[in-house]
Amino acid sequence: MGKAKAVATLKAPRRGTVYIKVEGTLFKGGGWQHAAYLAANAQSFSDRVFKLAQIGLSMPVSLFLGQGDPDLANRWIYAGLKGLSRDRIEVLTEEYLEKVLKEGLRRDAVDFFLKLRAEGHPMVFFSGALDGFIRPLLQRLQLGEELHSNRLEYKNDLATGRLLEPVMGGYAGLQSLLASAERSGADLAKAYAYGSEHGDFFLLRAVGHPCAVNPDLRLLRVARELNWPILEWD
Repeated sequence: MGKAKAVATLKAPRRGTVYIKVEGTLFKGGGWQHAAYLAANAQSFSDRVFKLAQIGLSMPVSLFLGQGDPDLANRWIYAGLKGLSRDRIEVLTEEYLEKVLKEGLRRDAVDFFLKLRAEGHPMVFFSGALDGFIRPLLQRLQLGEELHSNRLEYKNDLATGRLLEPVMGGYAGLQSLLASAERSGADLAKAYAYGSEHGDFFLLRAVGHPCAVNPDLRLLRVARELNWPILEWD
């Protein structure tokens, strides 16, 4: 489906909540790239090599495990950040944020969602990336504040390599998101959802108006089978 036709079809109703997967939709790449950036800039050379190797080895394992358990896949990705200090993570995250703002944004997507926000549509963002990166990104773009994303666990200001519950990026996180929608009284039959990965399917199928945005191969196949709109934003 062409972009012009898809955008015209996807104008949300005035009271319809809009659910948006951040990575893959608003910017190119995924949460694992932020994790890799943090690991690549660890303080010592040996630490950088070890953490990058751990994340690198976790990628094929997480992709395999993620076929049936996206939550577990995300846990593998962030395990490589164990031992990084909170201050170091905050500084490097700011650097990575500037990089994404300059080079990685999907401008068409940002403009589209800014228009919906200006029209008064409730907007909820979800992400498998870290809250400390995604929340400032949304604030810079003035897109909204309701966010469900991953949070690192710290002990003595050092990352443990664990994520706090609920882990976003898979079924458990999306169940938590849907439970939050139910508590807020959102009408999912009137809601729109924009997802980019097959792991987003659980949410997409729960709303009245799903849309695949720059989808991975598995989500693309499902979207075609179910005749969902498909957007390709640069």
